[in-house]
Amino acid sequence: MHTRKQVGLVGKPIGQSFSPLIHNFVYERLGLPFEYKLYETERKDLPEMIRRLRTGELAGLNVTIPYKEEILSYVDKVGHYVTIIGAANVLIPEDGGVAAYNTDARAFGLAVEEMMPQSVSGMTAIVHGAGGVARSVSYALLNAGIGRLVLLNRTQERATRVAHDLRIHFPDIELEARDDHPGSVEALARVCDLWVNCVPPGTPLPVEGVEQGWKKPVFIDLDYRHRRPPLLRWAHEHHFRAFNGVTPLVYQALEAIRRWTETDFDIHEMCRAIRLSGISDEVILSDR
Repeated sequence: MHTRKQVGLVGKPIGQSFSPLIHNFVYERLGLPFEYKLYETERKDLPEMIRRLRTGELAGLNVTIPYKEEILSYVDKVGHYVTIIGAANVLIPEDGGVAAYNTDARAFGLAVEEMMPQSVSGMTAIVHGAGGVARSVSYALLNAGIGRLVLLNRTQERATRVAHDLRIHFPDIELEARDDHPGSVEALARVCDLWVNCVPPGTPLPVEGVEQGWKKPVFIDLDYRHRRPPLLRWAHEHHFRAFNGVTPLVYQALEAIRRWTETDFDIHEMCRAIRLSGISDEVILSDR
């Protein structure tokens, strides 16, 4: 019996993650000797996970909240997109060390191509949040030619830092930061083409109370655990198109698999196979 290479997910909390379901389906379909597990990790134990990568005990790790930015202080090398975005979601052993990469941005870019009725070029997008996920989403949108990007966050200072970091690489695109109070949302509603929710489930929705004046945007909530998280329910009640985070999750998984298995496969075809298998439906915990 061949020993399977161990890969998995680091974060906290991750008990409800369905990444193993997606990854292990792909490994079996492609005949790859990999097994994906969950490694719920306390902050103090991050160095130990890095050690396990360096020694080859682990062949790769995904990184999720709350460590996408913090993990960079433990690695030996960062990829080009990590340098720009300031967050990583994939760790791989390389040359005796550990390299950090970002596949979140490309995954979201692929997903948004499916979700939007037309190119986002020239549109106005609002990204709610200022963590590692928001950084990746913002980069993907800026790279796709978005015309104006507004970062909303409970603390405007953090959103301002993200805007400053990205503005260095996209100086010609209108990029701003605001707090997420209803007044900010009301002022943006009439120009918003796309709203992306990058905050944890349970975070108050700044759209609530802003009932009129919307331009008819598309809403994307990166919560993949619920078919209709609160933002999607609000959007549907107001007759807006809205999507949850399952498609970005699937593309992110496939990009990570290609990276650490060094296997080339058609990512769109594999995404279709996952949908046909029913796995993407299993990922969702409930309609609420």
